[in-house]
Amino acid sequence: PALRERLRLTLPEYMVPALFVRHPRLPVTANGKVDRAALRSVEGGAAATGEHTPPTTPAERELARIWEEVLGAERVGTEANFFDLGGDSILALRVIGLARAAGLDIGVADLFRARTLGGLARLAGSGTAPAATGPRYEPFSMIDAERAARLPGDVVDAYPLTMLQTGMLHEMLADPRRGAYHNVTDLRITVPEGFDRDAFQAAVDAVVREHDILRTSVDLVSRGEPLQLVHRSARLPVGYTDLRGLPRERQREVMRRFVDSEFERRFDLTDPPLVRLHLHHLTDHELRFTITDCHVVLDGWSLTSLLADLLDLHRRAVAHGQPPRLPAAPRFAEYVALERAALRDEESARHWTSVLDTLRPIAFTRRGEPVGDGPVVHEVRRSYRDLAEPIGRLARESGVPRRTVLLTAFHHLMTLFAEHEGHGGHGGDAGEVLGHSVGVAVNGRPEVEGADRMRGLFLNTVPFGVPRPRGTRRDHLRAVFAAEQEMLPHRRFPLAAMTGLRPGTANPVQAVFNFVNFHRLPGDTWDESLEIARTAFPLLVNASVDGFSIDIDPQFVAPETAEQLADLYIELLRTMVSE
Repeated sequence: PALRERLRLTLPEYMVPALFVRHPRLPVTANGKVDRAALRSVEGGAAATGEHTPPTTPAERELARIWEEVLGAERVGTEANFFDLGGDSILALRVIGLARAAGLDIGVADLFRARTLGGLARLAGSGTAPAATGPRYEPFSMIDAERAARLPGDVVDAYPLTMLQTGMLHEMLADPRRGAYHNVTDLRITVPEGFDRDAFQAAVDAVVREHDILRTSVDLVSRGEPLQLVHRSARLPVGYTDLRGLPRERQREVMRRFVDSEFERRFDLTDPPLVRLHLHHLTDHELRFTITDCHVVLDGWSLTSLLADLLDLHRRAVAHGQPPRLPAAPRFAEYVALERAALRDEESARHWTSVLDTLRPIAFTRRGEPVGDGPVVHEVRRSYRDLAEPIGRLARESGVPRRTVLLTAFHHLMTLFAEHEGHGGHGGDAGEVLGHSVGVAVNGRPEVEGADRMRGLFLNTVPFGVPRPRGTRRDHLRAVFAAEQEMLPHRRFPLAAMTGLRPGTANPVQAVFNFVNFHRLPGDTWDESLEIARTAFPLLVNASVDGFSIDIDPQFVAPETAEQLADLYIELLRTMVSE
C-alpha cells in the first residue's frame, strides 16, 4: 500500500499497478524481447498468496475484463475494490459505459454503492439486460423546426445552453472587468522527439473536427431561448513566438506580458472556437503552451484531456509519422438533453426540496471595508504531500474514496468557520438539521461508452451537508460517503433550478469543494504561477491528491481569513489521519 500511495503522487491513478511482484530479472523470449506470458505466470503465483477470488459468473467475468482494461489491473478478483485499484468518477464512467454496451444494466451510483467487483456483479444480475444507452440523439431535436430553418447554412446542430452555461454567461456579461470564467493557463512542455509546427497544427485541426464543442458559438441575440450553435467547421490557429536564443529572464518577461494580455482579451461569443492556443519556443526541446478558454465550453477534465490529446498526437506524428486520428466520442448535446430530462424529474425535485429544507447554508455577507483596486480573486495554495499516503490509507481502511476524506475535512472546516463567524443561515424545521451546508462540484457526464472522451462543461454544484459527527472518525467518513451516494442519481438537477424549489431563501451554495484529479501530462509540468482563473463563488477549494488551493472573493472573505482556513484545513486532515 505504501508503494502504491507513493506512485499516486506522480502517476495518474489509472497507471498505478494493482499488484507488485519482485523479479530478480525480466524473463525474455528467444528473440530477446520481454516474455509477457512468463511475467503473467510469475504474477499469478504471487497473487495466489493474497486474497484473490476469481470471477465465476458471466457478469463477474465481463466486469473483470472491463476493470482490467480501464484500471490497467490484472487478475481482478471478486473482492477487488474499485477505489483501491485507482478508480475515480471519470474512470467509473468508462466502466459503466463499457458495461452497458455489454448488456449489464448498472449505473455509476451502483458502482459507488457496491465498490467491489462481486458486489457490482450482483447488482448487474445475469448480464443479459439490454444495453442502457438511451435514445439516439438527433441534431436540432431540442429546438423547434421553424427556428432551426432560420439558422445559418453552416450550422449542423443547435440546442439550448445548460443552466450553468447560462449563469456563467450572465455573470461574465454583467461585470466584464471581473473576468469570471475567463481562464488562462500556461504549461511548460518538453518535446524530446523535436517540435514540428505543422504536425502540431494538424493535431489541433483533428481535435477541432472531432469535438462539436470546439466548433460552437453562442447566440444570445436572436428572438427566443439562447442557443449554442455547432458549426460545420472552425479554425483554431496556433500562435507561435520563437524565443530561442534570448536570455531566460527576457523569455520570462515576454511570456508574463503575453499571459497578462490574454486575460484582458475577451472572446467574441459568436466566433468559434472559444479557445485560443499559443506556443513560445524556448529551446529546441522546450516550449511554453498558453491556453486561453471560456469556461462555458470546457471544464477542467475536458481541458487537460484536450491538452493530453494534442501532445500525444504531435508525438505520434513526429516520432512515428502517424496521421492525427481520434476515436469517436459522444456529443455534448447528449449531456444537454440529460439535464433537460433532470429538470422534468419529479423525484429529483422532491429530493432536493427535502435536502434544502434541512440545510443551513453558509451565507457570506459583503465586507464593510473597501477592497480597493486589488485582485478580484485571492488565491492561497498549500501542499500536504506528506499527508497524501496517510490520507489514502485512511480512505482504504474506511472503505471510501480519497475524495470523501478531503470533502469530510472541508465540510467540518466550514461548519467550524460558520459557527465561529455566525455566517450560518437557517434551515427548515422538517427532519434533522444537517448542519451547515457546502457546495460540492459533481460531474454529470452521460453514462455511455466513450463518455470520458467527451469534451465540454459537464459540471454541476449541489448543496451538501451531514449531521455533526457522532461516533468515530470512520463513522463520520462513511456517513459522508453515504450522503454522496444518495445524491448521485440526482446530480444533474441544476443548482440554478434549486432556487425555485424554495423561493425567497438564500443561495444554498457559497462555499464550494471541488476534487481535482485530472490527467497528469507525462513529461510536462504546470507552471502554477502563470495560471489565471476567476470564479464567482465567495469561497472555492480545489483539492487534489497532494495539495489544494482556496480561491476567495475579497469582497466577502478577507485574504488573511483564507490563509487561516488553509492552515486549519491541513491541521484537520493531520488530526484525521493520526486518530
